[in-house]
Formats: sequence, structure tokens, C-alpha cells
Amino acid sequence: MTDETPDAVSVELDAQLRRLEAIADPLARSIATDLLASVLRFHAAAIGHMLQAINEESDNTTSILGAFDRDPLIRSLLLLHDLHPDSLEVRVLRAIDNLQPRLQKRGATLELISADEDAVRVRVTANGESHGPVGPAVEQAIRNAAPEAAQVVIEEVGTAPRAGFVSIDVLQNTAPGDDRAGAIHK
Repeated sequence: MTDETPDAVSVELDAQLRRLEAIADPLARSIATDLLASVLRFHAAAIGHMLQAINEESDNTTSILGAFDRDPLIRSLLLLHDLHPDSLEVRVLRAIDNLQPRLQKRGATLELISADEDAVRVRVTANGESHGPVGPAVEQAIRNAAPEAAQVVIEEVGTAPRAGFVSIDVLQNTAPGDDRAGAIHK
């Protein structure tokens, strides 16, 4: 067994696919592409049968599938072949639950608005003083949980501007000498 990460495997796979696409001979490229598609269908069918056998024969189905989900490489393989046992919404909700403690430390909460293959929509609500942007961490966690979603839409509510930040609206709508401009005068 190897300890390859999904990222390392993905980089190698992308490089090989670029080499395949660069084959000048259209017949050779078509044969190679068809072969790759057949191998993927074979793997998907075999993995599907393995999951079915686990479901039918194991008393620890939940434990085994949970272990599969915690392994990034196995999870990626199941998602690639649309064989993950959990729905997109369940996976997103799990990602949100896992993020909540980190977000609460940063003065924010996260809730799911909707989730489907077109878009996952979430709402980040700042509770008082926010401690930095949380959007990138939220988006990454959701993309890891549901890579098949076309987009991740993050609605931010109640986010406080960063200390020292002056919005363009304040700069454009403030006349010199106006008390509201005090933040930008020395």
C-alpha cells in the first residue's frame, strides 16, 4: 500500500491526461481514451459490487463506510464514480458540523440554505466581533465534501469591517471636513 494523497494522485492523473490529449494520431488518441473510459467503468462496477457486499454481509457497515469517508483517497474514488453512500446534502451538512467549532472561535456561525449539484448555498453570520474572513475555509470544506457541486455560494450576514478598513462608499460620500471622514484624516 502507498500513502499517496488525492492531490498527488490528481496531479499525476492531470499530467497523464494532458499527454493523452497531446497524441497527434486521432485513432491512437481515440483508442487510448476509449480504453481509459472502459477501465473507469470496470472500476466503478467493481467498487459498486464491493459496497453492495459490505452492505449485505457486514455487521459493521456504518463503521466501514465511515472509515471510507474519512480516508481522502477512498472518498475521492467513491465520489468520482458517484458511489458515495451519503447524499450531497448529507456530506455538506457533515462538513458544516465539522466547521462550526472553528467558526465559533472566529465569531461566526454557518448554516446550509440549499444543496444540489448546481450550487451549494450557505450563510455565514458574524456574531459580534469577527476575527478575520472565514469564506475561504468554508468554500474549501464544502468543495472537499461535495466536489460535484458546480458552485459554492457564500452569503455573509453581519460581517463587521476589518479594523482600519474604510469602504469606498465612505470615501466617495464624505466631504473634506465632514466628521464621518475623520477616519481618513490624520
